[in-house]
Amino acid sequence: MGKKLSKNKGLSASDVQRSSQITQLQPFVIQQVYEAFMDRADKKGRMKINTFKMVYLETNPCADVYNLDMAAERTFCFVLFSCL
Repeated sequence: MGKKLSKNKGLSASDVQRSSQITQLQPFVIQQVYEAFMDRADKKGRMKINTFKMVYLETNPCADVYNLDMAAERTFCFVLFSCL
């Protein structure tokens, strides 16, 4: 669904590196989270934060469950602004 709205097929290498530095996630996790967001976003390119947290856990199984809210929301904000 979300892919139809996507202007970009994926993130550029510089976007992935910048994202990795900001979120402190591995570059491959950034790419997976971005792709999952684009796949699961609704027709308007939106996703609820709780849905994103599930996606985040699926793509980043090593996520610290004690800091899940903070880490997922930080990544969610970054992905959201990257998609605009």
